[in-house]
Amino acid sequence: MTAQKMGLFVLAVVGAVVFVAAMVFVRKSPTTNTDSSASAYIPQRVHREAEDKSGVDLYPRGEKGFSLNVNPEIIPANEAPIEDGELVIGLAINGETRAYPVNYMMGPENEVVNDILGSQAIASTW
Repeated sequence: MTAQKMGLFVLAVVGAVVFVAAMVFVRKSPTTNTDSSASAYIPQRVHREAEDKSGVDLYPRGEKGFSLNVNPEIIPANEAPIEDGELVIGLAINGETRAYPVNYMMGPENEVVNDILGSQAIASTW
C-alpha cells in the first residue's frame, strides 16, 4: 500500500470514528426542556377553525390535526413571569424582538406559534 493510499485510509477511519462518536453524543443529549420547575408565561391561545371559499379546511383540527396559537398576547419583558435561566426562543427582526418560553411550547397545542414580527409573518417552533 502506498503512502498516499495509507493516508486516505487513516483519514477515512478517523472520520468514521468521529462520526460515530458524534452520533452517540447526539443520542445521549436531551431533546426537550423537561424542567417544569420554572413558571412560563402562557399567552392567550386562539383556536381557529376555518374554511376557504372552496370548503377546504385552512387549519388542521381533530384527532389528526392540532390547534394553532395565532397572534399570541405580547407583554413587555419586565412583566413576563419568566425565571432567570429559563429557555426561550428569541427572535429579532427589523428592530422588533420576541422571546417565546420553551416550557410553554412543549405541549402538542403549542409547538408552533404564528406571529407577526418586524412586519413579517413568522412561525416559531419547538
